[in-house]
Amino acid sequence: MSQRGLLTVIWVRSSLAIGSEKFDCRILWRSIMAIAVVMDFDGGTLDDYDKVVEGMQFTPGGQGAPGGLFHWVAATEGGTRIVDVWQTKEQSDAFYQNQLGPVTAELGIAQPVVTSYEVHNFLTAGPDA
Repeated sequence: MSQRGLLTVIWVRSSLAIGSEKFDCRILWRSIMAIAVVMDFDGGTLDDYDKVVEGMQFTPGGQGAPGGLFHWVAATEGGTRIVDVWQTKEQSDAFYQNQLGPVTAELGIAQPVVTSYEVHNFLTAGPDA
């Protein structure tokens, strides 16, 4: 199965005859498009980032939020860049609204410039990772 579209949900309703009642067989294929979110915090620091991670009770190198597939952060010339990949846009929106937004506001961190992309494909860790 291809990993394009990231998640494919398959639902099958089988054909069945009971007496004179006939039930249809339908197969539903639905790809759920993963989303990548790039956040650029102009003037942000890695210390700011560490405070936000602590405020959300995450552990560096540990598990992320439900629905999060991948996360990284790096210092840039003008601040910090964070990239997250989520299973769905709804999960990313809920995380930013319910967790990240309140914690950054509480810490007085300015809102980032956010750019989102639909993920076409991804690769997992190599065999020696």
